[in-house]
Amino acid sequence: MRTVVFLIIFTAGQSMATAQSKLEWTENYKLTLDDFQASAPNASAMQTVQGHTTVEYQFNNYEIIGSRHFNKNVTCYFFRTASWIDKGEKTEQLLRYAQAIFDMNEWMTRELRKRFRENKKQLLAGKQNEIYEQLATEFANIQSRYSKETEHGTIDSKQSEWEARIKNELAMLSDYCKTCKPAKKR
Repeated sequence: MRTVVFLIIFTAGQSMATAQSKLEWTENYKLTLDDFQASAPNASAMQTVQGHTTVEYQFNNYEIIGSRHFNKNVTCYFFRTASWIDKGEKTEQLLRYAQAIFDMNEWMTRELRKRFRENKKQLLAGKQNEIYEQLATEFANIQSRYSKETEHGTIDSKQSEWEARIKNELAMLSDYCKTCKPAKKR
């Protein structure tokens, strides 16, 4: 039995990876083999993938007071130089799995932007990390359920179901894409 490993890391603030290795999530870009630039370990009997993704946010009190939304302050990244993939017969399946994880991180990013907007008073009180940590826990559980139900992307029908769910969640949070301006609160 082949096993797939995918590492997902949520971080706040600045990452230690270099800017050149950062790939910002965009709707039309799909991960390719070239995006996995770290050397894969000698997997021998199993083909694996490891992707390093982060959700980063950064703002100050002036931005909190003056902003209607925080879309530009929260970003989803994939780190090429910290990610690797074993090439073999399951490479396309592994790429599809990795893309779903990256898309799921954008879903989390949009939800974080939404929660920041809804909880401006907590932000002013310096509680953004609490909002983030709660959401990160929720999404770690979602990602774990996804990995389990799809057997790390190896069950095609389940993978398709999750891809549709992720796409739907992104659409429902479309006001919270990085370049979007949410509708005014009523």
